[in-house]
Amino acid sequence: METTKSIYCLSPNIALRKVDDLNKYWAFNLVDGSQYELNTTSYWLLENFDGKNSLNVIIGEFLNVFEVEELQYRADIMEIVGEFINQALIIEKRCSHEKD
Repeated sequence: METTKSIYCLSPNIALRKVDDLNKYWAFNLVDGSQYELNTTSYWLLENFDGKNSLNVIIGEFLNVFEVEELQYRADIMEIVGEFINQALIIEKRCSHEKD
């Protein structure tokens, strides 16, 4: 179960793409070919799961960037993170580029 102290990174099997002019965003699974169309906020969240900051820090940055009410969006973000985990878009810590 995800907690705000957890640190996540994008799964090594996932590639993010965007077309800013069209406000279109996608996540592609490079192993099984699955693709996910994303909204702006979901793309922003996935882009910020770099294995360096806790979920709590990312939520704080999200609230500043999107200037939304904390109580409502904190719960929404936790739900979205759960979906990202279930879809294997993010994994807890241990990024593939991380060195021991």
